[in-house]
Amino acid sequence: MDENNDGDISTDEILHAATRFFKGTGEEKLKAITSLKAVILAVDPQEVMNGIGGIWGSLLTVIATLRSAFAKDVALGVSLGENLTKSLSKYVRPWIIQHQDKEFKQWIDFLFSTSCKMIGIGLALVLARLVSAFHSAIKGGNVVAHLSFRFLAKHKLLPAEMQDVVLRSSFSSSSSLLPNGNEEDGKNNTSSSSSSSSNDVNREAFEHNGLFILVQYGLAFYGFYWQVSQGFQLKFWILRLILLPFSITEGILTWLAAY
Repeated sequence: MDENNDGDISTDEILHAATRFFKGTGEEKLKAITSLKAVILAVDPQEVMNGIGGIWGSLLTVIATLRSAFAKDVALGVSLGENLTKSLSKYVRPWIIQHQDKEFKQWIDFLFSTSCKMIGIGLALVLARLVSAFHSAIKGGNVVAHLSFRFLAKHKLLPAEMQDVVLRSSFSSSSSLLPNGNEEDGKNNTSSSSSSSSNDVNREAFEHNGLFILVQYGLAFYGFYWQVSQGFQLKFWILRLILLPFSITEGILTWLAAY
């Protein structure tokens, strides 16, 4: 299966082996089965189980978080529905009783209360989505603004003072990601800590700049408007195709959170 004999089995080599297994000659299929057997014998089942357990634990954590948020939104919706029932019962309930048959009179209170609670839950979920969309727009505006200013700073299209702040922030953030050596761990940890605090100071000074704030929130409000105008859906097939894995993941997590 290791076609280039580099000691590692890449994804392309696995795909080639699978292609030979399904479409190859009898000899190629036998070779693919032999390679698969060798891989199975070389894999530690306990490591596989540990990996599956870690993924499952992370998934359960995500589901628990989503379900708690969903339950909170539903509880808020029920509370809104109860207040709506109290506010409208004086005016709407007599009108409903007047226009309904007497044999259904015992169902009026139940249906009226249930309808108000359903309206409240729907309103709470819509408001929760609006809040989530606005928060995502703010985060997205911050990221895009940072990338835009770094691009402008590299091409020297910003004022000198702002350009220095952007470049220092960019340098600090990139240098903090470099791996530390093994000989002077104490010095490296101290250097990493000071670099991190310097990066925080530079980033805070950069984000307090008036032009950066204007660009960030301009992008954020446009992103929020775009989400609302699109009905929180992707209507462009190109974006749907590119973001299909994320859309599938979102659908699965939404279903798990609700059911």
